[in-house]
Amino acid sequence: LLLLAYENLSFLPTTAVYDLYTFIFGLLALVFAVFIWGGKKVGWIGTVAVSLFVIVADSLTVLDLPSIPGIPKFPAIAEIAYSLLIVFYLLQDNIREKYLVQAKIENWKKIN
Repeated sequence: LLLLAYENLSFLPTTAVYDLYTFIFGLLALVFAVFIWGGKKVGWIGTVAVSLFVIVADSLTVLDLPSIPGIPKFPAIAEIAYSLLIVFYLLQDNIREKYLVQAKIENWKKIN
């Protein structure tokens, strides 16, 4: 994200950058959904990672800070809300246990 702040992307229409971003997001969401449906831990991790990335990128857009060019503000707010719902759902104890993420999070809490 920070690299995009210093890159000269003026040769690309902002809609092309946003279209590519949306395509990659959709593709990753599809791949990780398949893993989640299969009960794989990588699906849980990937979905949380992609959702957190979307939250950060869209938050930067809403705050008028450098982000992915072309992200519209109004849909960004909806994407933040949707991604937060997904993350909060996946962070529930019973869901983490299903994907064997519980032990890692408890160990992390003990360290901090």
